[in-house]
Amino acid sequence: MSDSQDKIVETRRSNTRKLCILMMIADRDIDNQEIKKITQIIEDDSMFSVNESEIIELISDVSSERYENNIETLIVKYASPINNKKHQDKIIIYLEEIMDANGVRHKDELRMMSYIKDIWNK
Repeated sequence: MSDSQDKIVETRRSNTRKLCILMMIADRDIDNQEIKKITQIIEDDSMFSVNESEIIELISDVSSERYENNIETLIVKYASPINNKKHQDKIIIYLEEIMDANGVRHKDELRMMSYIKDIWNK
């Protein structure tokens, strides 16, 4: 891959990870099952293992951003650059898996999903 293609792939992966974390914290309740699901998604999507400290750091980074910005701003920031329909569909599946990981689809998670779909359907 060229450097520009590598950058595009890494941006998509980074934004995917951050959207997954946003989904987990959308209801302001971090659940162990959601963390396990996100770890699995990151490993599947990136094809490398992540350790607990890396996951905690990612959660901390996104949580800090979430504290400083509203969730809609962050969704636009992370979802807008992803234009490939195949990648969008894959991310929607990931987000649904995270919503279902703790057995509860919270209204804030559903609102986030709806907002992402609106962005991608424009």
